[in-house]
Amino acid sequence: MISPLLALLLAATPAAPSAPSPASRWMAEGEAGLDAALAGWAAQPLAERLRRVSDGFLGTPYGFSPLGEGPGRAPDPDPLFRLDLADCLTFAEEVMALSLARDVASAQPVLERIRYRWDRPAGPDHAFRNHVMEADWVVSNARHGYVRDITARVGGRDAVEAPYELTAAHWDSEVGRSLQLAPGRQARGSFPLTVIPLAQAVKRLATAPSGTLLLVVREPKDTVPTRVSHVGWLFRDGKKAFVRHASQVKGRVVDEPVAQFVAAARKHTKWKVKGYALFEVLAPAS
Repeated sequence: MISPLLALLLAATPAAPSAPSPASRWMAEGEAGLDAALAGWAAQPLAERLRRVSDGFLGTPYGFSPLGEGPGRAPDPDPLFRLDLADCLTFAEEVMALSLARDVASAQPVLERIRYRWDRPAGPDHAFRNHVMEADWVVSNARHGYVRDITARVGGRDAVEAPYELTAAHWDSEVGRSLQLAPGRQARGSFPLTVIPLAQAVKRLATAPSGTLLLVVREPKDTVPTRVSHVGWLFRDGKKAFVRHASQVKGRVVDEPVAQFVAAARKHTKWKVKGYALFEVLAPAS
């Protein structure tokens, strides 16, 4: 099932035809190859594991909302885990879970904790999924100890506060209603983010630690209950910084130089990009 919220966000950038690409490493090697690789990287620092795990997803085809609550679980029976398709968020979530685990089997409960609210009942539940990035995903994963906001640290004096109030009007909108969430599951209140504005982004993103999770933050709209439209990974080769993300436009997981990634964001006029929020991925103590 395609999340209506994802469909609207991704429609902000029309898809262009993409050239066929060879299968990614994990598509070719499967879970057995991934298990062997994870065992070999167990002693590596987390940032290096994030890089190596994400390497294996390069070329994975893009697909709308490829993960759900599993077969037979309405309203989204898509698999809980897969290696053959990714969108921007599921790519980030699977890379996180696999990098924090010793093998695929142990990664799957980690993936559930990443994808669902901190106060969820046992098992996957669509009503408790982290539907709204700043109100659900960031809050839940910070509580779990999986992420820490480093935007101010990286952005320095260029970082600015971006207040955001999630109200009943957002949930009364067409997009809000289409998520089919009961009032008790509709996040409301103040969910500010610190962002690095577009004008300073190329300079500042180039200094972020390799393995940083990047959130694309747009100007708020009353008709959309989020302003985070895309996520990706920031990595560095020496002084060269690039964004690794599941691109709808390219049709697969790709690497894109930071300057090129930011330049593309400046072209969005219907829903302007305000800037970027940055998060460090952590390995919780328990």
